[in-house]
Amino acid sequence: MLGLFGALIVATFDGHNSYKSFKENDRKMGVLYGTAVVTGLSLGVILAYPAIIGAAAVVPVIALLFVVVVVVGILIEYLKDNPIEDWLERCCWGMLPAERYPNQNAEQAAYQKLLGV
Repeated sequence: MLGLFGALIVATFDGHNSYKSFKENDRKMGVLYGTAVVTGLSLGVILAYPAIIGAAAVVPVIALLFVVVVVVGILIEYLKDNPIEDWLERCCWGMLPAERYPNQNAEQAAYQKLLGV
């Protein structure tokens, strides 16, 4: 049951990231995070309740879902925005006008924080 609870927590975070990605018009990341939600929950349920389907029938499904989860996780890490890209998207020339910095001082403060200065 703890594994299922952990899968639910991770799915909640991935679902939030999927919503945020779609809100920023980043469809590929939204789809990847959505896929992570579905496969992660499916894997959690199958691992928590093997008696439902039968242990012998579950092994190939578990292997396939595990491979999908790993591949999706690698793709998410490879394709997600780094902090500089996030800052650039919110600048005065960025692609997220609804999430732009309110003024130049806030923009510069975020830039200084990004650089660790």
